[in-house]
Amino acid sequence: MVDLLLPVASCGRPARNLCRKVDGIRHRVRVGCPWRDVPQRYGPWSSLYRVFLASKHGGADRPCTNVSKGVTLRS
Repeated sequence: MVDLLLPVASCGRPARNLCRKVDGIRHRVRVGCPWRDVPQRYGPWSSLYRVFLASKHGGADRPCTNVSKGVTLRS
């Protein structure tokens, strides 16, 4: 479901394990830590930040915020 909200990259390799990266972004938002302090189990902090920026510039920041707060999205 989250895959549908994030923009598709125009070039480069597709993101691996996007759910884990979204979990890392949610962790960072919930805890309020700097990007570099996100646990390594979510992947490199630079990858998380890149996915976050892509979703923000793609106009998907509100759905991602709603998902991170535990709100159920209905279509």
